[in-house]
Amino acid sequence: MNIKKSEPYYLGHRCRLRKKFIYGGFSNFADYEILELTLTYVLPRKDVKALAKEMISKFGSLKQVFDADTDELKEIKGISNYSAKFLLFLKKFVSLYLSLDIKEKDRLSSPKNVKDYLISTLSGEKIEKFYAILLNSGNRVTDCLEIESGTVNKSLLIP
Repeated sequence: MNIKKSEPYYLGHRCRLRKKFIYGGFSNFADYEILELTLTYVLPRKDVKALAKEMISKFGSLKQVFDADTDELKEIKGISNYSAKFLLFLKKFVSLYLSLDIKEKDRLSSPKNVKDYLISTLSGEKIEKFYAILLNSGNRVTDCLEIESGTVNKSLLIP
């Protein structure tokens, strides 16, 4: 009688995660699976499922993991300086993409447009900042300049 041993779950797990993403996006992913898939790109040959779950548990949500600063991330065993900076890079990359998308497509011709633009630009900031949004004659963003950076609850602008 030939009895086949069951293989550990982690064999082929990264491949299964990537296929799941390719065929369905993030719609069928738990938050820890999104983080797990992300970590596979910076932590090769390491089972990151438990690490992803630990990070979600510590910070409270996937968003809060991405909002954490690099020092907070490095407090988690298994997260190196490189991994922490990669997560910061991803957050900044998404923010840049969203602001470029708004610059190219939308005009800031309503308060809602301005709000959407600022949310994409400032998402995750932990301190108050004062920005100048420069528009052309067609109400398209030409630049967004940080004028002042303040504290957790205020920024001071001196003319």
